[in-house]
Amino acid sequence: ETRVKVPLLIRHPRVSATTVDHLVAVNLDLGPTLMDIAGGVFAGGQGMALPPFGKETRRFVISESIYSPWYKAAIYDERFVYHFCCGYDPSTQTVQLNQVRSQELFERHADDPRDECTSSYPETAAQMHERLLDHVRQYEVASY
Repeated sequence: ETRVKVPLLIRHPRVSATTVDHLVAVNLDLGPTLMDIAGGVFAGGQGMALPPFGKETRRFVISESIYSPWYKAAIYDERFVYHFCCGYDPSTQTVQLNQVRSQELFERHADDPRDECTSSYPETAAQMHERLLDHVRQYEVASY
């Protein structure tokens, strides 16, 4: 996993001293979480307060980047991260899903999280891939 993981340490009456949680979260969740801790209401943005402050948790997070001529995405859930790389056409600004460069599934909390495990969990890899395709199709930026 090539992304940076930064632990969030919170001391609060609603959080026990021994709580360790491997939540799936993104930076935009920090504002609502901190406002909830402070007793305020976060006005605006797409973030949500992290548990135990918020009531919901994210099922997954998608991280995308374009390094022309490549489109790269990672989908994280509580247990796995799925990395996908395919072509990107800057002239049409479309993701070229038919030009797959790599697809890899990793266990986030494995002894060595660099050990690729797609063959051990083919159904999970396929589900994560479909989530990514649904996301790309939603924005109609794909070429097949």
